[in-house]
Amino acid sequence: FRTLNVSGRENVERSLNTVETSGDGEFLLSAKLNANTIVVTFSLSADTTSDFNVYFDKLKDLLAGTNVPFSFTDEPNYTRFGTVSKLDNPTAGSIDIVGTIEIRQSDPYKYSDTINKSGTSSVTLESVGGTGVKLNSLVMTVKADTNTITMLIGKNRKLVLEGSFTTGNDVTINFENKTISSLNTSVLNKMKIPDSNLFEGGMQDGDVVSSENASNITVSFRGFRL
Repeated sequence: FRTLNVSGRENVERSLNTVETSGDGEFLLSAKLNANTIVVTFSLSADTTSDFNVYFDKLKDLLAGTNVPFSFTDEPNYTRFGTVSKLDNPTAGSIDIVGTIEIRQSDPYKYSDTINKSGTSSVTLESVGGTGVKLNSLVMTVKADTNTITMLIGKNRKLVLEGSFTTGNDVTINFENKTISSLNTSVLNKMKIPDSNLFEGGMQDGDVVSSENASNITVSFRGFRL
């Protein structure tokens, strides 16, 4: 197996929701990034038909799964997530072929390696730069006994928990599963609504996570860009 060419990595396409106006041009209501397709052209050869079938079956096994992480050797610091939508062998019966693999990126971004940062009462989310930051998890250690924990995340997110929290206990937030726990027990029911919008909106590179109730904050996150 040998990779011959990769196309589509640089492509960006947006869907625009517009309305006509009485004046020049149009009015933009909203815009969103579309999914992206990457096409990998490859060669595969074998000495016998039997060997070729084994190699091709192995290739199909490697390409199974959905939203699978993958990367390229010329971009070692980034990972994409995609699903193979098509594997094409245009010369059936041959044992020396040039084929294509189409990978559908439902999420069009590429992500940096996971970054772990710690601080006492605040942590600045600094990555390799780019479009924004995606939080994976956060662990906060309670500084002193309290009935209220307040955490600020970036410019627009806030978490308020009301209950009994003891010095030295950890509060763990999993942003991928949207869970909050302490002492291996869910504390989502202690989240004060509507004061909390923890899982809403995006984060920017350079945003700060802070809490006056924390003696330590550890954050796991990735930077992302197109």
